[in-house]
Amino acid sequence: MNIDDLYGDIKINQSFHSDEEDDEDQKKLIDQQKSRIQELEKLVELKDKEILELSLTIKGKDETIDTLSKQKDSSLKANEILCKNISCLFKTSLLEIQRKDKEISSQRDTIEQMNQQQHYQKR
Repeated sequence: MNIDDLYGDIKINQSFHSDEEDDEDQKKLIDQQKSRIQELEKLVELKDKEILELSLTIKGKDETIDTLSKQKDSSLKANEILCKNISCLFKTSLLEIQRKDKEISSQRDTIEQMNQQQHYQKR
């Protein structure tokens, strides 16, 4: 009888040694996973900070957009008022020019009549 036949399926030292190696491999794997988890947590923390900074930037940009939009609306209203005012001034100017032209024409007629009267009186 061969000892290998009798105890061939039992692994005494090899099994114990393999379990220790398996335990060490598992510990290494666990340590690697813990390390990777820590790296990922740091990365998540950095990304969270980035997200917060970008959110604040977006909020600032939104406030700038709101301010500029209000300024634009105000400028459009002021422009509309100025256009109405200049239109009124232009119409008033045209009427004033017509009135002055009539007055000048009337003054010329008066001068012409006075010249004619003087001319007749001299005769």
